[in-house]
Amino acid sequence: MSEAQGRKSLRVPTEIDVDNKWETLTVKDGFTIIISIAVGFVLSFLFPSMIRIAVVVLFAVGTWLAVYPNKDVHGKKNYHVMLTILRKRRVVWQKEDRDEIAERMTTEHEI
Repeated sequence: MSEAQGRKSLRVPTEIDVDNKWETLTVKDGFTIIISIAVGFVLSFLFPSMIRIAVVVLFAVGTWLAVYPNKDVHGKKNYHVMLTILRKRRVVWQKEDRDEIAERMTTEHEI
């Protein structure tokens, strides 16, 4: 019996659909949403009694939207994308001329 006959080969699909798995919420996300309902209930006492239920619901919905996977950025949740946008530097880099670079280099070396 040759070595090739003793081995079993498994057929692996050429395309693996990982998007379906990523588009769902995890158990950890579910617990986060449930805890946010409790936090929203506690914070609702800061508001008038007429809108307390709305505060709890909006707090839970906001948490759900934050922990939901982002459809545009694979592997990131919405709150990851929001934090990245908030931390992004808003510096606009200007193109420098070669003469300016050479002048700056000479002044740095002189110091």
